[in-house]
Amino acid sequence: IEYIQEILLEQRNEGTGILLTSEELDEVLQLSDRILIMYEGEIVYETTADDVDRDRISEYMLNGQQQEA
Repeated sequence: IEYIQEILLEQRNEGTGILLTSEELDEVLQLSDRILIMYEGEIVYETTADDVDRDRISEYMLNGQQQEA
């Protein structure tokens, strides 16, 4: 896993576009510049690695929407 992640980061740094699909939030945050959350086949949330809100992302991953407070 570490080897593959290292290769992905090298390729990203060289400007290669990479589509990473994962259920592991930590992996997504470590490897991504831009994050899109899909739920039931539709994009329901988009953010950048710099503006990540882990709680918000988790809600969209689990429910397809953010829960009201």
